[in-house]
Amino acid sequence: MAKIMNLGLFVQKNVGLLTWVHGRQKTIPFRVNLNQEIPMKIFKFLIIFIFSVNVFAAEIKINAAHIKANQPGQNITAGFIKILSDSTLKITQINSKDAKKIEIHSMRMEKGPYGDSVMKMRKIENPTIKANKEYILMPGGDHLMVYGLKKQLNPNDTFEINFVLEDENGHSLEKNISFKVY
Repeated sequence: MAKIMNLGLFVQKNVGLLTWVHGRQKTIPFRVNLNQEIPMKIFKFLIIFIFSVNVFAAEIKINAAHIKANQPGQNITAGFIKILSDSTLKITQINSKDAKKIEIHSMRMEKGPYGDSVMKMRKIENPTIKANKEYILMPGGDHLMVYGLKKQLNPNDTFEINFVLEDENGHSLEKNISFKVY
């Protein structure tokens, strides 16, 4: 009985698999049209696999996404949202085609220099959504700051904001969210 030393070296169209048996080339016959059939199946599989990795990386639930209408002549506003994810996600980027810059800010009451309370607002660096814990951006607390609005926002309009998120394994995920203007 011949021993197969290297199987699967390459495939010839409609002929078979070439391999070497004891140093000699041998063809294992089979019939497949390799012109389109197998390469197309492999291509489709790879496309589905690539997209499934990104799409199903994390389950994200969005609730109460709303944004304030800006005052005439002002190009700044604030947005609010509740986000719940089944995995920990870092927010790496927030953008919109209708704004120059969007950041997440904290709003805290701090003791002022004269003993009075002062509201302080600061940008949050590397905001993180913890797994199975609702991340809340709300009036009077952490919130979205939208700078350089390119259009007037009117009540009942929608405003699209794109979130770029990264999971703990470094995989990137984009989530486009429609905010209701109030």
